[in-house]
Amino acid sequence: MTGEDLKRGWMEQPPESFEPMTFGELDGDDMFFPMHIPGDKSADGGFRGLHFIFTKMEPLSGDMGQEVNCVRLSGGTVTSMPNDAPVIQVT
Repeated sequence: MTGEDLKRGWMEQPPESFEPMTFGELDGDDMFFPMHIPGDKSADGGFRGLHFIFTKMEPLSGDMGQEVNCVRLSGGTVTSMPNDAPVIQVT
């Protein structure tokens, strides 16, 4: 299957297939990876890029006073994710 075949197959799906799950919909301890959105070039590697897996956690106050609500499984880095951020849940 080529990238063009994959794109064509996705475009044939009904609109509800493109409604993303958001971080706010996840339960505590759910694992996920963030979906990169068009225009977000900070770490977007597309389908072939590296995607870190995170676990949602109860919000805590971070070292700099900011709220953190997830932890990256590789390395244990804690960070913050907005509730409206699109994610893909991992089981």
